[in-house]
Amino acid sequence: MTHELEQIVIDSFKALDSMSLQSFYENLADDVETVDEITQKWNRGKAVVEQSLNALQGAVTDIKSELSDFSIIEVGGDGAVVTCLLNQSYVYEGQSVSIVAPTTNVFRKDAEGTWKFVLMHSIPFA
Repeated sequence: MTHELEQIVIDSFKALDSMSLQSFYENLADDVETVDEITQKWNRGKAVVEQSLNALQGAVTDIKSELSDFSIIEVGGDGAVVTCLLNQSYVYEGQSVSIVAPTTNVFRKDAEGTWKFVLMHSIPFA
């Protein structure tokens, strides 16, 4: 059986693959931080992450993500670290790109008990 947090990560990458950004944004805490190979910078805060991803619409297409090698460590009942390996291909500004990236996701439960991303760190191997 797939762990709840593993499923959230899988579903979030499916949302990114299809550029269903609103669905993706629903899983982010207000103080989320992200870093990736396209923006090549830290995006701090939900509003900044949304602005960054919205700016990529049209520039990034044909996204296909495969996730494997999950590890989940729950911390104190309201926090968790989920690591996995991301194999991803996409077209960025007309160029085909394929990456393999160790990926770390940190979650915190909100006031309603819903898991929210507070960190998404995905940087490909060189």
